[in-house]
Amino acid sequence: MTQVLQRTKAVRPASARATYARVVRTERVCPSFVRVVLIGADDTLDRTFVPMGYDQWLRLFLAAPGHELPVLPDGGPEGWYSRWTGIDPEIRGSVRNYTVRAARPVPGGGWEIDIDFVVHTDPATGEVAGVAAAWALAAKPGDVVGVLDQGRFYATEPVRGKSVVVVDESGLPAAEGIARSLPDDERAVFIVEVAHPEDRRPLPSFASTRVRWAVREPGAQPGDAALSLLREERLEPDDYVYAVGEKALALGARRWAQGAGLPKSRVDFCSYWRR
Repeated sequence: MTQVLQRTKAVRPASARATYARVVRTERVCPSFVRVVLIGADDTLDRTFVPMGYDQWLRLFLAAPGHELPVLPDGGPEGWYSRWTGIDPEIRGSVRNYTVRAARPVPGGGWEIDIDFVVHTDPATGEVAGVAAAWALAAKPGDVVGVLDQGRFYATEPVRGKSVVVVDESGLPAAEGIARSLPDDERAVFIVEVAHPEDRRPLPSFASTRVRWAVREPGAQPGDAALSLLREERLEPDDYVYAVGEKALALGARRWAQGAGLPKSRVDFCSYWRR
């Protein structure tokens, strides 16, 4: 689950509510990702969802074993957790956090929302790690989940220098959204670490954008390859660094950026998972 380590400029949605969405289709897009396309199960998501671009994310509620539907907390983003934990744990299911990789308007109204799930296997057992990834692999059209839009973290204030975005595979959908949303003339560097060569895919880019890929070696610690590339970058005082992914990657990027002279206000980071 996403753990916010530092964030003072988050943008929250104005009218989001926990609601149901159903699966339209799924696709195994590469070794480490399965994509699930969602659409509103009724008109609630259509009325309240507003695409923000960048690293917009949502809570994904999954049904408890033996149940077809998750039980959702009433209301919007504020106070959702206390309302959700007040539900009987035998029936409420589970909740995870995921980035909106893309959102497309549907003819006649509403949105299709793409969610990319990272698929890792436990080295000891060979089984898929994570309840959400297992759900995504088994998902079929018509399956229902709950969603609650949470807005975005990425700072969108003008950057006089360059923006440096550092992610592992869990942050790749966020990197894609950020690259798609940046102004055409903003200088940006994207450092992306993935587990397999086939996980690499074109990022939306402009003449002022550089993309650097790192493929993690077998047995290497997640994030180490991305941090190695980050240390090769020369930072200026007006640059901005945003790091998301495994906790050690997020913290390591922060330490290095501040050690290179960036003030705290020019560094943002978020832990998506832990080793």
